[in-house]
Amino acid sequence: MSIEIDTFDRIIGTIDGLPGVDKSRPATVTTVAPIIGTSQTYVVQTYKTEDGFIGFVQMIEAGHSVRIALPSKVTAALYRQRDALVVTGRRRRARDRWDQLDPDQKDAHAARLRAVRPTRKPKAG
Repeated sequence: MSIEIDTFDRIIGTIDGLPGVDKSRPATVTTVAPIIGTSQTYVVQTYKTEDGFIGFVQMIEAGHSVRIALPSKVTAALYRQRDALVVTGRRRRARDRWDQLDPDQKDAHAARLRAVRPTRKPKAG
């Protein structure tokens, strides 16, 4: 009788405990659908290897569970998307704040920025 090892177990078993591999503590998050009352529990853990980050997600709900190993290319894409969304949100909030300023305040901010930032020299050409 042979035991079949799934991808999740194979990957985590390969990297866990290796020198130079760091791991986070598992984080458990439970979500509940308010009207239906069903819940899902997620266990999330990240490993850092020389090649990048590998994410492990386990989802448990009534009747079944799913375990996924996210390769470093996938976690890198998630981090890039998160960073891009943070930048987009900051820009939008800054634009909203700017739009709420009265013209005198805008002029004062612009003058302060001009005083701090050096003017660009035209390119020689």
